[in-house]
Amino acid sequence: MYLTGEELRKRRKELGKSLDVLVEESGVSKGYISQYENGKISSVSDKTMQKLCIALGYTVASTNDEASNEVKVARLAADMKRKTMCAEDLLNIAENIQLDENDRSPRTAGDLNLFKAELYRSLRKFSKAVPCVVIAEEIFARNGDTLSWCKSVYESAMIKYDKNDYDEALGQFKIVINRLREVPYQNAFLAKIYVQIAKCASSIGKHHISKEYLAMLDVQKEFVPSADWMQMQAERHRVTGMALIGSHAYTDALKEFYKAEALYKEANSNIDILRTTYNIALVHMKMGDHEKALALAMETLDEQVEKKSPINDQADTLILISRTLLALGRHIEVSAFCNTIIQMEGVHVQRLAYAKYYLAEVEYANGDLIGFNSGLSEVISLLYQENQSEYAVRFMNRYMEVNHILNKK
Repeated sequence: MYLTGEELRKRRKELGKSLDVLVEESGVSKGYISQYENGKISSVSDKTMQKLCIALGYTVASTNDEASNEVKVARLAADMKRKTMCAEDLLNIAENIQLDENDRSPRTAGDLNLFKAELYRSLRKFSKAVPCVVIAEEIFARNGDTLSWCKSVYESAMIKYDKNDYDEALGQFKIVINRLREVPYQNAFLAKIYVQIAKCASSIGKHHISKEYLAMLDVQKEFVPSADWMQMQAERHRVTGMALIGSHAYTDALKEFYKAEALYKEANSNIDILRTTYNIALVHMKMGDHEKALALAMETLDEQVEKKSPINDQADTLILISRTLLALGRHIEVSAFCNTIIQMEGVHVQRLAYAKYYLAEVEYANGDLIGFNSGLSEVISLLYQENQSEYAVRFMNRYMEVNHILNKK
């Protein structure tokens, strides 16, 4: 049993009970009951509600009923009083109830703040959080709360970014930018999104887009707290460095990465420091200085393991190490590092594909062209199965090249 403030007052008056009597019978303070009845308190704990319901004549059994998830959602939504809900509870509801197009709106319509505070803080902790974001987007959009809607779409885009779905993330970030222009005084949020768009664009080689959005940052400077601005400037240098790698301007890229590294150190951002060290090692590898690249990458990996960096960051470094070892002809070590990636839990399919690819390249280096093509065929198939066709195409030319050699024999 769960009563809204209005229902509580109605029931109390039906029984002819004054506030003082209800206070005496329930043990709940007068001010608390009064605020709840008048809508100044948005939610009441289950224990407090049980005390009030019993004082109002409901049986203990009725207050302890195990309502279905569907009823719980309807109850929370209909009273429009619960203003926060932890992301885990929200996730359980989203997973256990089918919210189809016909009944979704009436069953989830509720207070604008229903999914706010805890959702924003906790959402990205859960790997299956997307259903929560979708529901939040619908509620915010339907109720006209543009800023809340923008924040929920931003979180959805961040989930996609973390999963390396850069194209989808980029599209969602741009949608947020367009809608956010309707909301005043959100310059700091805009600056944050500009950086994310630049990072997405650089990750998929769209460096002109990255440059365009980084150029917009300066307009927002006076509105951004100094600590956040330092982080954004570090990101700016790092993203610029990534773009310069794409243009083969390796010396300039190194300069940008060193600037980023210095700012990250000043901001004490350990994960970003290690990501930048990885970038520096990558540049040295591309410049042909494989020994230096290997030393930097190995050092980075040790720190990533020690500081428990994200698993895909560690996988990226392992791939760089494997690639460098392959160039140095140290094939046995390549196999060891690649197999380490394959055995890691939670590694993104692209990293897994590259690990299998470098294993295939070891076969090629050992003269086993059939083994190479078999391994690369597995890589291409894996990427297509996981809807990563853009990455699968990258390996097709290499596959066709070796296949052509085999057909000549």
